[in-house]
Amino acid sequence: MRYFGVSVSVLLSMMVMIVWGDEEKKNEEKKEESKALRLVQEFRSVQQRIGEDPTSVKTEQTVSVYGKKVGVRTKGFGLRYIFDGEKEEIIVINEEEKQFYSLPFSLMGYYYALVVEGVVERLRNEKSAAQKLPEEERKRYEEACKERWSAAEAFLRKTEPSEVKVETKELSEKVCGYSAKEIKVVADGKVVVEATVTLDVKLDVKILAFFVLASSLPNKVRTEVSRIEGLPLRYKEYGRLGDFKSETETKVKSVEKESVKEEEVASEVKVPDGYTEVKEPEIVQSLRMLKERGVK
Repeated sequence: MRYFGVSVSVLLSMMVMIVWGDEEKKNEEKKEESKALRLVQEFRSVQQRIGEDPTSVKTEQTVSVYGKKVGVRTKGFGLRYIFDGEKEEIIVINEEEKQFYSLPFSLMGYYYALVVEGVVERLRNEKSAAQKLPEEERKRYEEACKERWSAAEAFLRKTEPSEVKVETKELSEKVCGYSAKEIKVVADGKVVVEATVTLDVKLDVKILAFFVLASSLPNKVRTEVSRIEGLPLRYKEYGRLGDFKSETETKVKSVEKESVKEEEVASEVKVPDGYTEVKEPEIVQSLRMLKERGVK
């Protein structure tokens, strides 16, 4: 879809509690205060529909963290995003047209349902188009579409996994200079999310809980990802929507704290002066209708 005219123990004795409490305090002191933080990371995405050539992009992405707000800017893209944990909304900014619109967090719980509806609509439209073709042409078209139609129909029969598990492993080697752990989210036996996070940097928000709001992952998977705490240093997501599959990956190249100017980070989590707000864009209307219908 295109808008703007344009897609995370029980203590055994009082002694353990005292020792653990002291250690926790020490660890908290080690954590770095980071009201203003900037990440520069590699962004890679590959998408492919059955029967078509894959499309891919590899570029640089800047993530600006300022208190409870996170800004995302991707090099080469006209849109940038602000995840506002204070107002609980995603702000989508079109820098080319100097416009912006807001997506309330309360509506983003219906985003996966919207994605599923897209699969339904695409399948319906293609089958409808086939019926309008001359018989011989229609047969060739239906044969060419057979595999992807079958994949879409199988997906629509089961849009949520039966079982979702989370696997966590502490890493022996540091990542980007930080101690880290690897977290895998497994749905029906398949790894759908891999995240490497560090708790060494103190944050006011769960960054992945923000990012997964606009993900096409199933709701059960989104719920588990939203519980992941820490600063994501690596993140990989595998999507499968019937006849359409995708793979998205980010790898942090640098974490800027002391060197970053607070005002520069702050400017990345606010709408520039002079931009026009678009009221009730199509995506908001669609999400609101799904909410009214109680569809998730």
